[in-house]
Amino acid sequence: MTILLPIIIALTGVGYAIYRTKEIPESVSSIAYIMPHWAFSVWIALTGLFTLPFILDALPNGWQWVGFLSIVGLLIVASSSYYKTEEKTLHWVGGILCAVCALIVVAIARPWLLLLWIPFFLALMKWPNDQWFFWTEVMVYALLITSTI
Repeated sequence: MTILLPIIIALTGVGYAIYRTKEIPESVSSIAYIMPHWAFSVWIALTGLFTLPFILDALPNGWQWVGFLSIVGLLIVASSSYYKTEEKTLHWVGGILCAVCALIVVAIARPWLLLLWIPFFLALMKWPNDQWFFWTEVMVYALLITSTI
């Protein structure tokens, strides 16, 4: 398996959402309201599960649990995809768990990549838009993937 597979899966879901709405989504989670519920859950779960082996390989022994928890967070998001309902707490817990653990993985595997947040935030301040949350989620995933290479 190659690292391109989870990237292609992730880009396919985002591409579908952009194709359907003709705009960048406000967040990755908002794609759940664009594609069928089951398809969103499968898409998010597959993205995470196909990313997991690369995360585990990038981490030293004794730290793989952090990478595993990042994917558990993603699976929680997949299981409670509608964040505008009473399930929103579970959805947010999963999303935060995923993001925090993903950034810990980056900090362990390739800590210098965290410096990329500086130009990212400078760019956001210069070109503010309604999709800042989406681009932040993309940045977390991009850093996670890059840290596994």
